[in-house]
Amino acid sequence: MNINRLDQNYLSTLVVLYVEDDPDIREQFSEFLQRSVGTLITAANGTEGLDEFTKHSPDIVLTDILMPVMDGLSMAVDIRAVSSSVPIIVLTAFDQSDYLLRAINIGVDQYVTKPVNSSLLLECLLKTAHCLRAEEQLNLQHQREIQLISLEHQKLHGMLHMVFELSPVGIILVDGQGLISFANRRMADMFGCRAEKLVNTNYLDLIHSDDLWESMEKIQGLLTGKVSNVTNERKFVRKDGTFFWGDLTVSCLNNEIDGQKSLIGIISDISERKHAEKERLELEHQLFHAQKMELVGLLAGGIVHDFNNILTIINGYADMLQIKRRSYEENMTFANEISAAVYRAADITRSLLAFSGKEEMVLQYNGLNQILASICKSLRRLIREDITLTIHPDSEVLLVYVDRVQIDQVLINLVINARDAIGADGTITVSTVPVEFATMKQEGCTFIPPGRYACLIVADNGSGIDGKTLSRIFEPFFTTKEKEKGTGLGLAIVASIVNKHNGFITVVSTPGSGTEFRVYLPLFTGIVPKKYVEKRPTIKHHGTETLLMVEDDNSILKIYKEVLGRYGYRILTASDGVEAMEIYAAHSAEIQMVIVDAIMPRMNGYDVVELIRQSRPGMPIIMTSGYANEISDRSANKELNILFLQKPAKLYDLLTAIRSGLSPNTHAWHGWT
Repeated sequence: MNINRLDQNYLSTLVVLYVEDDPDIREQFSEFLQRSVGTLITAANGTEGLDEFTKHSPDIVLTDILMPVMDGLSMAVDIRAVSSSVPIIVLTAFDQSDYLLRAINIGVDQYVTKPVNSSLLLECLLKTAHCLRAEEQLNLQHQREIQLISLEHQKLHGMLHMVFELSPVGIILVDGQGLISFANRRMADMFGCRAEKLVNTNYLDLIHSDDLWESMEKIQGLLTGKVSNVTNERKFVRKDGTFFWGDLTVSCLNNEIDGQKSLIGIISDISERKHAEKERLELEHQLFHAQKMELVGLLAGGIVHDFNNILTIINGYADMLQIKRRSYEENMTFANEISAAVYRAADITRSLLAFSGKEEMVLQYNGLNQILASICKSLRRLIREDITLTIHPDSEVLLVYVDRVQIDQVLINLVINARDAIGADGTITVSTVPVEFATMKQEGCTFIPPGRYACLIVADNGSGIDGKTLSRIFEPFFTTKEKEKGTGLGLAIVASIVNKHNGFITVVSTPGSGTEFRVYLPLFTGIVPKKYVEKRPTIKHHGTETLLMVEDDNSILKIYKEVLGRYGYRILTASDGVEAMEIYAAHSAEIQMVIVDAIMPRMNGYDVVELIRQSRPGMPIIMTSGYANEISDRSANKELNILFLQKPAKLYDLLTAIRSGLSPNTHAWHGWT
């Protein structure tokens, strides 16, 4: 049989193992095979064949079946256990189906029945060689493709690595146990270290303690599949212990090969933005406060007028009390008028504190018309003499649940805004009316839900507002007034107050036709809860104990000493904290209670209390003040075990507090601890 050069060359590269127990046949075919193949290895049985196979790793195995020690098929089984690809050709004199079936099951490639001549054997070798060469070429092609794919992957990996490294945001990979497996350069820069220092550290160690628990909950939600991604703002801790604000987005990655989950996080440093927001909020707060104080300034003239009237009343009735030959009933009437005038003055100071932001929001049931009537006089003082202010309250009470002082602020802002919008001989009309919407009502850009409302309307016949200005009218700091004539916060504050009361504000206006502001407050139609007034116990107000009274206002000190002296108490007085401690040191065994003002020169009331507590922890102490700050410092009052009385305090309250402190078992005053 003639073979071509290509086949001949290929056969010359092959190593063939030939196993035959018959020495004559083995010698005959060995001589022929040595001329055709590159290397021929012979063996006399299956055991020798396995040894030679292990030593030389042949490309093709030729074997007889029936042989001593180990037959050819048993050898083929052992060969297949270590190699599934080496071709095995069986040469046998037995043409039996059971041998053939067994050979097929073992994985023999060719089954040739003897006698075999040289041509048939060469044909078997060539057929097997062609298969080997085709398989080699396929493997070679496959390896080339793998190399190309590997190169592409390396190239893509390099590009992705470059993208990650040059990314303006931090990128981090975290495994299911929370360990960082990758961090890019930007991430490392944000934390103030090299990327290698972040790898294999716990991600939770980078989270600020303020956000740690919430972060753990979010990570658990991602790993359990409850959420697909998380976006929020977090505080992160740098390696030097400082922290920065980061905008964080985290997603969960599922590895389809091993089923493991990991997290990829993207972080942007937003510290500068947060700092700017904080500065903006602080500035906004300062401007809001400035706008409130501006209103206080506008009201100052009217307040001075009202306060002088109150002082005139007090002075007049005090003069009447000094006139002799008045009956007891007349003197009591005068005294009651003086007391009422004092509390009218206290209401004015509380209103001023509320406008300046020193009083907390107090919601109460109030008639909207009653609020309007009480501030009507002040509103008239805010406008020019050439402007007519008309008030039209509705006949219905219009009960609303509001902070009265803040609604006053709404009215003042709207009237001032109307005043500035109209010229000479203008008109401002303030009215109230009940309104009910059966369906959603739209006024301008505002949608008002169905319900009943008390509507407060402030209208003017001024120049009106164009559409562009109208769309921004409630924005903070937006104003059409000249510089230094407005902060641009008045209407923003109005909108904020209305919103806090669950209300709505709208504006209707066209250039040249005036403007109308409408404030919708939820109308209360139920039964107003009755205020619970605890029945005051009947207690004895007189006493004989020695009290130390500390007050820097000599007039107050004088009247308190006079009044308490008439009730049997012995009063020691001091005009400041230093003098109080000197007197206390000299009379500590006699003093059974201390009444101290909060704000005094040289040493304030809280310092006095702390010094007394060192020697007398259980000493009953009453603190008084005309300022609002001490009222809000309830935690300090409780910690020092003191009772606080706001000036001006009624005589009954002062006497009750004294007896409550001196006789705690009376439980006459809830503020005592």
